[in-house]
Amino acid sequence: MGSNAERAPTIHVDGRAARRVACSLCGAVEARTLFARHGFRYEKCRDCGLVRVNPQLTQEAIADIYRHGYENKSAAASPVGSPVSANEERVLDALAQYAGSKGHLLDVGCFQGRFLHAAARSGWRATGTEIARDAVSHAREEHGLDVRLGSLEEIAFPSGAFDAVVLLDVIEHVPDPRRTMDEVHRVLRPGGVVYLWTPNFDCLTRRVARGRWGAVVFPWHLHYFGARTLGRLVEETGFAPVRTASRNWLLDFRDRYAALQAGRALARPPRVVRRVRRTLDAASAPFFARADRRGRNWGAQLEVYARKVER
Repeated sequence: MGSNAERAPTIHVDGRAARRVACSLCGAVEARTLFARHGFRYEKCRDCGLVRVNPQLTQEAIADIYRHGYENKSAAASPVGSPVSANEERVLDALAQYAGSKGHLLDVGCFQGRFLHAAARSGWRATGTEIARDAVSHAREEHGLDVRLGSLEEIAFPSGAFDAVVLLDVIEHVPDPRRTMDEVHRVLRPGGVVYLWTPNFDCLTRRVARGRWGAVVFPWHLHYFGARTLGRLVEETGFAPVRTASRNWLLDFRDRYAALQAGRALARPPRVVRRVRRTLDAASAPFFARADRRGRNWGAQLEVYARKVER
């Protein structure tokens, strides 16, 4: 974890090791508790507005959760090598446009390599990182992908090695988002592009559901961003935002932490429910786009494209 967490004493929540932390974005300690769930508080920093879980599970405790949850996540993930989705194609095309060409792409936290495989098929030279050993083995052995085991900071790629870096549902998981984005800045070439996709804590769904929002509110998500706090993180780590948008509703209220503690798999929603959600998200896209243009990012997921600038 970041330095403030490393110095904090270890406590236990439901038998899982955790530490109390200050704000990763600005370093402030004072925060307002928004709600509590499963023994964890969801706090909003009084200085910068970043929402954090407090206490936060240690990286060792989270790694244990990932080891036990790998089979379930693998079963729920879209198969690697299946046809490139319209959304993947949209993101890859935008990255090529902003980067100037299809060069070397890094997918941070790529799991089994679904997006990485799509990037390679699209003409990118693609490399990934992943902390789950089984996922790395699957990506390498089943699909021949270049995936490195470990965190971005641990692997220490050469400076300026990549034209584009992608973090899909990753920045909310890392213990120190500022440190991670500093490393992204280092490994990108001048003018290179970063793409972030993360839950939007300021979305309409979360405002209504509060702590019952099962799609996002569970304690191995360590930080929660809105458009303002994510924009601040990007700008303060040496990037100029190119485009920010919000999408989707994420109408999912299953309790992931309760399932974990009970040792049972999270029930997959019926196919008709999944189809209705996809239809609703597609129909709502113009609504969210209009709100974005007015500075109201109401969709449940945020995406940001930003270009590296010199600091």
